Amino acid sequence: MSKNGRNVEKGYIFEGRILEFERDLLEYNLEIAKFHEQSITLASIMAYLTIHGKLTQRQLKTLTNFSISTISTKLANLVNIGYVRKEIIRGKHEFIYFPSTPEQDSFDQALGSMKKEIYFLQNKIKLLSNDIYHEKKGKIFFFNKLNEIIQTFQKYQEIIAYLKDLSTNLQAENNKKENKNISRADFFPILDEFDPEIKKIEEEIISFFMHESAYSTLKYYTFLTYMYFFTRGILTQDKLRDLTGLSAGKISQILNSLVKNQSIDIIDKDTFKSEIPNELLRKKIYTISPFQTHFMRTSINGLTILLNWEDRFKKIKSELNSKKEELENLNGYNEVVKIVNEYLNLMQIYQQAHDIFLKFL
Repeated sequence: MSKNGRNVEKGYIFEGRILEFERDLLEYNLEIAKFHEQSITLASIMAYLTIHGKLTQRQLKTLTNFSISTISTKLANLVNIGYVRKEIIRGKHEFIYFPSTPEQDSFDQALGSMKKEIYFLQNKIKLLSNDIYHEKKGKIFFFNKLNEIIQTFQKYQEIIAYLKDLSTNLQAENNKKENKNISRADFFPILDEFDPEIKKIEEEIISFFMHESAYSTLKYYTFLTYMYFFTRGILTQDKLRDLTGLSAGKISQILNSLVKNQSIDIIDKDTFKSEIPNELLRKKIYTISPFQTHFMRTSINGLTILLNWEDRFKKIKSELNSKKEELENLNGYNEVVKIVNEYLNLMQIYQQAHDIFLKFL
């Protein structure tokens, strides 16, 4: 037992009012995860690591009630995508885990860098430029789709750079004009099949995003469905069933969720009647085209949820300050003070990002 009454061994178990604040911080992280259709298990583990700073698998088990095997698997995912690091505890056969970026006000940490994804997709573009793919069915469509995704991710990186240095000249108006309408050529991936060599590249891209990208934090079935919108742009439920092997009910559930959070849209058949092939006029058609519009819109909606928590964090900070003498001897006081201050500092970044994303719609 320490001088201030803390149990050193169980110091990671927060107490009293501090425990209630920890639950608020967890709820904040889980609300964002639910909006983005992310794994609640992954989000919970990441939230506890962010709040506590460093934890072992055993400690995470106590905090989350997840099994050690589940925690081990999810931590391996978080380490692989660079969100978490681990170090061996000297003298023990045990690791301690912690967020890879200790400074929570890092712009890349706050908004999420797409550098790795851009590099990977650019290499696939180079591969598709090889003469051996010249006559492959779907090559031109797929090449253009990847270019569209890369350009959006690059614009996102420009926004992060702009927030770091407000002197950067960020062009939004010209980009608006680049947003294309739906054309008949966009329906190719519903009506036809990619050449096996093109399909293989698509599968490699999906595998990369599943294991190496921040998109791996999505719920598995949501991830699988969403990735096919990435690579194909426009799809029907029937086509998604063929691609994913999921049941009609599951596909419908996922699509409804993606439409609700505006990650995808249902095509207005009256607006695009002249472009929609006759065999698809009786089907409900979903789209993520233009990709930039959907990417920016989803980012705005996610940031809005984050910003809605600002007043709550201000109230927590005020209580932590006004009742310092009463609360500071409770386990977790310093950790909660630190993370609440960090989250409040991030709100300015989120507001700036929110306002910039609006310019691209």
